Amino acid sequence: MAKKSSSTKSSGGIGGFFKKILFVIMLLAIIALGGFVYLLINFDSIKGKMAERIDIQQEKIALDSEHFEKVKIHLNINNNLPFEVVFKNMVFEMTVDGYKVLSKDGKDNKMQAVAMVPLKPNVGNKTIITCDVGEPAVIKRAIQKAIEKNAGKLIKAVLSQKSVKKEISDDIKAITNVKGTADFMIKIGSMEIPFQKNLVFN
Repeated sequence: MAKKSSSTKSSGGIGGFFKKILFVIMLLAIIALGGFVYLLINFDSIKGKMAERIDIQQEKIALDSEHFEKVKIHLNINNNLPFEVVFKNMVFEMTVDGYKVLSKDGKDNKMQAVAMVPLKPNVGNKTIITCDVGEPAVIKRAIQKAIEKNAGKLIKAVLSQKSVKKEISDDIKAITNVKGTADFMIKIGSMEIPFQKNLVFN
């Protein structure tokens, strides 16, 4: 009878152990579900916070050919998030001295450049995006007018030995405005989490 009692206690102890494990698993599942629901509810806010941690500076805007058929935007991007982010693309409107530049391939007359550049955390990433221009003559005329309007200032700058751009077509950032969005994503295994940052360069 004593042996039977010992066996009963042993089986009862094992059953209690499994109940504790089951309780811990259920508790973890509830916490994970709560975290998932929280992420869903606050997803837009979280994406906005992530976008704030990406710093994008425009260093230079250059015309790639003498026929003004291609524009290059030189960017310096700092990823201040603790994980790698992919810079997917940039969709924007561009004006040169007030003239709107149309894209050859963009939708709704907007410029669109595919990047797909991985950005390491806490590192300055220099990258160049390129777009084909739909109406090169518009940029050419805009630059000509800008030169005409600023010729006096440019000549004065040269005479006073101040730094001045030798070729305005080599860097037209001073007479260019860019407004649009940059698309990013975080990859977690096979899952992609996209977020977007608004841009204004002028």
